[in-house]
Formats: sequence, structure tokens, C-alpha cells
Amino acid sequence: MTQMSLKPSEASTGGGFPRGNLTIIEARFGEFQQKDESGQPMKSTYAPNQGQDIPPKMVAFIDLAALEEDGTVFNQRYSVGDMSRYTAVNDGKVLQINDPKKGLSSNCNFYALLTQLIQVGYPEDRFGSDISVALEGLSGYWDQGTGGNDSDNVAKLILPREIHRFPWDGQQAPSVNGTGGDVVGVAVGLVKELLDSGTEATRQQLSMSTFSSPLPDSTKQALMNLIFSEELAKALEPEGIRLDGELFVRA
Repeated sequence: MTQMSLKPSEASTGGGFPRGNLTIIEARFGEFQQKDESGQPMKSTYAPNQGQDIPPKMVAFIDLAALEEDGTVFNQRYSVGDMSRYTAVNDGKVLQINDPKKGLSSNCNFYALLTQLIQVGYPEDRFGSDISVALEGLSGYWDQGTGGNDSDNVAKLILPREIHRFPWDGQQAPSVNGTGGDVVGVAVGLVKELLDSGTEATRQQLSMSTFSSPLPDSTKQALMNLIFSEELAKALEPEGIRLDGELFVRA
């Protein structure tokens, strides 16, 4: 092992903080339970629930990847609200509201993310209800607390400050040979290459391989939209490949 230098001039960049040009490679809703170091639910330190387990929350799990650099993936969470108000369906892609009179709370962090996206150019009418369609493939510059009008709470969040590419950009992509349209075939080929190389063949790794490949940008974006879809999983079945969680494995 090498002794670490204390000289600031010899410091390395990084450190696990999600800042810079990042792409959303997966977006899902799900339950999140805060836990302590022993893996038990954390206890509240505030009255009147002091000493009681902090209840789980519905959150938006957003995976941000530095695809154009080292491929580091940052797993971010944006709170949505109490579990009693929402039900995640369609593999976490959609939230159902248990009380139709109540929508998304304007006090939650996920609302702050959506409103920030609108401020930097995302058209509100493109959101829909499927979080994967709305967000996966979106690229931009992300940072914490650099907006001039950030509130104290929002200033702590990792939010987009610029949008470089929308999820729908380049969806009608040419194939790798330019003859038109076999994006599924390209994706199947990339999965096979990962498996043959011995690299851990996860969907996140497939995303990184896609963006580091010499494919046209339009094809890369179409592949991003396909990687986390049921369509790719079905296309791999005749090839003897299946998805085991996030891992591609040969049957």
C-alpha cells in the first residue's frame, strides 16, 4: 500500500460526489427504509415519535452515470411521500395515488427535481406518468446548490442545472450499418459481447458500453431507451440469455 500525500496539489478528482455531466440510466419508484449501521430501522429523534422506527417512504430511485468519463454510477433518492399515499406498479415505473383527491406533494424532493427540470428547459407536457419514459436517457450538468434561487432544502439536492439531451432525442435511430432500424439486434449483440468478455454483464454495464462504443449518437440513445425495457429481455430469450435481476446470464 502507498502512503497518501497530504499535498493539495497531488489530490485526485472524484470522491463519489455526483457532480458534472451525468446521464439518467434508470428511474424507478419504490419503498425506502432508513436503517442504522446494524441494518435495523432508524429511530426517530423527534417528538412525539422519539424512539420509534422511522416509517418507510416512497422514493424515486434515480441512477446517474458519468458515461462520458469513467462510467461511475451514483444512486440518488428523491423522496415522494408516505407509503400510505402511493402504490408503485408496472415494475416501479408508475405510481398510483391511493386517494384521488391528493396528487404529488409540492413539499417533497421529487417535486423539486421535476420543477428544476422544467426551469432548465424540460417541457412539462412531456412528463406523462411513466418515470422511466420521462427520465431515462436524459443527460445534463448536475450539481448541488448552485441555483441562485435555491431554498435551504433544495440547495442540498443534486439537481440538473443544464440539459444536454432529452430522453426522446434520437429515438428513431438508424442501425449500426445505416440500413435502418434494427436497434434490438444491436443491443443483443452488445449483450453477447459483454458475456463473452467476462465483464459483469449488468444493464448498467451495458449502458456504459453503449456510450463508450463508436455507434452514432442517435443509435446510442435508442439503445438507452431499450436497455431497461421488456422488449430487450424478450429478444434475448431465443439467444439463451435471460435477466436475473439486473444481471444478464446464459440459461
